[in-house]
Amino acid sequence: MLRRDLTNWRAQWDRMERLYARVMGPYMSTVAFDDDVRHLLQDMWHLKDWLKNDPGTSKMCDYEGEVARSTSLRILADLANGSKHLARNHNRVHADVVSTNITVHVGQNRPADIDYVVELGSGERLSIQDVIRSAHDDWVSILKGVGLL
Repeated sequence: MLRRDLTNWRAQWDRMERLYARVMGPYMSTVAFDDDVRHLLQDMWHLKDWLKNDPGTSKMCDYEGEVARSTSLRILADLANGSKHLARNHNRVHADVVSTNITVHVGQNRPADIDYVVELGSGERLSIQDVIRSAHDDWVSILKGVGLL
């Protein structure tokens, strides 16, 4: 079993924040970006489970209800579950990554331009970075609303 200070909601939030900062920054490697995005999607989605299972926060909020009211977190759920299980067992908004645009600047010592395009069941297309940013903003709002941030 992990130490208690490594298993509370705040430890998960802090891990997620470090990864969020990395994903929003420049990347020289498309492989590293892909790995980090997949992990961030899962970490952001499963934060609700950490909050629900932490005895200090479990009764503060209906986390499932808050997540259900957030379009960005529902999109995140589809992407996280698809990246974790290869297939989704629930479709909240039918979100899938449908294309990847990558420009690598060979010999220019510049980060790669990487954009994953997410398509919703409605046909709307979004950048993965925009989805992640909106989901992060929604988590900040939820956590501030219950006095955790």
